[in-house]
Amino acid sequence: VNENLINAFISVEDRKFYSHKGFNLKRTLYALANTLFHFKNTFGASTITQQVVKNISGDNEITLKRKLSEIIRAYNIEKNHTKDEILEVYLNIVPMGENISGVASASDVFFGKTPKELTLEEAATLVGITNAPTRYNPHKNPEECRKKRNEVLYAMYDFGTISEEIYEEVTERKREVIENSEKENEARV
Repeated sequence: VNENLINAFISVEDRKFYSHKGFNLKRTLYALANTLFHFKNTFGASTITQQVVKNISGDNEITLKRKLSEIIRAYNIEKNHTKDEILEVYLNIVPMGENISGVASASDVFFGKTPKELTLEEAATLVGITNAPTRYNPHKNPEECRKKRNEVLYAMYDFGTISEEIYEEVTERKREVIENSEKENEARV
């Protein structure tokens, strides 16, 4: 997997990934307060490790019990696996829409490339899809997908993984994805 893809996921999903022990107490408490007092419409507190737990277990209940169980499981995963192992699992199971799981499959379907070959804007596009796979599907909603890609790029700039110059340059680019029919024709050849 290329560095742009990893940096984009970390910048958007879990900026403390390499320093926490499976959960981010501060974000969890803020999300709880937000649930009670509605500071923002939505606020995600799950770390990448917690998302691995949720995606593997399939448990999506919105309950305190489930969240506590997820935190305990994430903590145990962190005790027994390296950050790179956890990130690898996450990248292989993250839902990408169109019944696609994982960045390797999504990279092939949307760009006809391996994850290692992705450009910065392609990596940011894939990361953006994960937030709402139907809404940000590049085949069905290309303009929404592009806006979300630019939000991912801004998060990368804000987190310091890309410069302002690169951010401005890349947000202006329009990246065409492979259409479904093109991919199907290639498979027939």
